[in-house]
Amino acid sequence: MIMNATTLKALKESIKHWKRLSTKRMEREWIGPDHCALCGLFWRQTPRCKGCPVSELSGSTLCQKTPYSEVLKVIKFGLDSHEFKEAAKEELKFLKSLLPKKNKPKIKKT
Repeated sequence: MIMNATTLKALKESIKHWKRLSTKRMEREWIGPDHCALCGLFWRQTPRCKGCPVSELSGSTLCQKTPYSEVLKVIKFGLDSHEFKEAAKEELKFLKSLLPKKNKPKIKKT
């Protein structure tokens, strides 16, 4: 997946957001499109989520078929609950997996 600088910046901001949610969130920090940098770029696109790396990988919109689905199931326990924090850690791991892999120089063996 090729990512431009704007999308990469939003992905990194989303990763920071989920890292906080999985540990100690900031006051008034929540989940959903109003609190996600990636959603800020892609949620209102037509068609919805077009170009979002989450949507491209999952083949779905609105973060369906991702760990976010589990987050929605456990939100009833509250954002400071153990259940939510565990689900947030999975979402964080998923988002980190979307970061571009650094190219390592190939070393030719003789």
